Amino acid sequence: MFLKRKNKCIAWRIGIGKTTILNILAGILEKDNGEIIIEGKIGYIFQDDRLVPWLNIYENIKLINDTILMEELEKYLNLLNLEKNVLLKYPDELSGGMKKRINILRTISYKPDIILMDEAFSSLDLSNKYRIIKELINIQKKINLLLLW
Repeated sequence: MFLKRKNKCIAWRIGIGKTTILNILAGILEKDNGEIIIEGKIGYIFQDDRLVPWLNIYENIKLINDTILMEELEKYLNLLNLEKNVLLKYPDELSGGMKKRINILRTISYKPDIILMDEAFSSLDLSNKYRIIKELINIQKKINLLLLW
């Protein structure tokens, strides 16, 4: 059982099935047996960026939450150390670390109850990694969120 406002970490060696477990929890893959009960909306930060290349960043975010206000979006941009002008850029104009932060932003903007993170910080430099982890934990405390990494 995973409770809201908690951090849970799945830590095993490479190739053991961490991504498979997250995909089963997200409903992307079928489970072989057992029971999974999920209450609330699931957000998923995948290993790869999964941004739509022909849409700018703002349009990519609006695909997930078409009612998000610019004020809220600016707050998330600030938390993730991103400038507002990044919203007008296309995915191929961004570095790997910026794409990763946009994926985190997009997931947070969905306003999920649970965030599944599959190597969510893999392409970030250390300073951004620790800052974003700290901010995610702060967000988690404020909005009763479960983080599963």
